[in-house]
Amino acid sequence: MGYASLFIIRILQGTGLPAILTMVSSVSKEWSPTITMGSYILLLSTPYQIGPIITMPIAGELCESQWGWPSVYYLQGTITLVLITLFYLFFRDAPDSPHP
Repeated sequence: MGYASLFIIRILQGTGLPAILTMVSSVSKEWSPTITMGSYILLLSTPYQIGPIITMPIAGELCESQWGWPSVYYLQGTITLVLITLFYLFFRDAPDSPHP
């Protein structure tokens, strides 16, 4: 794989993040009063800063465990699927909109 593939993957991640941040501001606009919009944006964008702080030590421990490095992907994939399911079940475009 090498540095070139890592570089390309990081570029793809970097191009996806602005779309997520745009979504965060859009959701904050719909769901919060103007005076608390900053707090909503903070709440929705915090996982991008805290996630690596929590994930990296756990991943290191899992890599050294009896399950090895694949367990990192299984755990993170499971957590992601649970969160996506919860998001789909509970998220609405606006507070007064019906659930899909």
